[in-house]
Amino acid sequence: MEVGLAAAIASALLYGAPVALQARASRRIARGSLWRQVLTGARDPLMLTVVGCYLLGAVGHYVAILLLPLYLAQAAVALSLVFTALASWWLLGERPSRSPWWGLAAMVAGLGLLVAPSGEVGRTDLPTSTTWVLLAAAAAVLVLGLRVRQWLHRRAVGWALGLLSGLAYGAVPLGVRAIGVAHLDTHTVLTGVATALLGSLGFALYSMALAAAPVNTSTAPLVLAQTVLPALVGIWWLGDGVRAGWQGELVLGLVVSLGGAIALSLAEALPDDESAPEMVAS
Repeated sequence: MEVGLAAAIASALLYGAPVALQARASRRIARGSLWRQVLTGARDPLMLTVVGCYLLGAVGHYVAILLLPLYLAQAAVALSLVFTALASWWLLGERPSRSPWWGLAAMVAGLGLLVAPSGEVGRTDLPTSTTWVLLAAAAAVLVLGLRVRQWLHRRAVGWALGLLSGLAYGAVPLGVRAIGVAHLDTHTVLTGVATALLGSLGFALYSMALAAAPVNTSTAPLVLAQTVLPALVGIWWLGDGVRAGWQGELVLGLVVSLGGAIALSLAEALPDDESAPEMVAS
């Protein structure tokens, strides 16, 4: 478990800290359709640096998914929001208002509560129909992502795109479990393609969310979706174990950590010029 938990926390750092750079790049290239933004971002050095960090983070995430129950792996990776908040304050001047700092503490405390009840890792022998479910999920998220800016008020677009991105990212652990220790066969290749599509779609939608809203507003619904969805699937379908008599601690850990994420999603970031007097005074 120690190796899996260390891999998950390293992944959280590599996922969370570069988000500030992704936001800066996204806001610079935020013009036109989703496709135009993707093509422009593919030539942007800053965005390519972010992609490199995410790929390294994906390696740690892969290890964590195989060695830990999904509810613990995803909660640990959700700590990326802590690193995102700190990096956004440092690089973008988007300082969370004072009250959401307890949300960051809650996420850390919630992860601690999830470690004790964690049990055996669930099954990886998933049916081939899993691949088609993943492809259908990617198609549904793509359609919603293309339409959300037409359906919602501008203030809600960043939150909705973050949520859709989280749903795409949240399906990735299911694909990783279906692949398991990879063997070169048709099922593995198709599942790998579906998983890569979901990860790429999550990245593109998240970039759009960051261009439309503050980092915390876009990131918290992403963390919420990519934590809850795999946790439920892991327990009820994949058979991720919970130690006997520790179900209450599991629920409490999820509620505390997700409550912290929601608190951050409802908080507006303050620019540095507003926060400076308060910081000097303290």
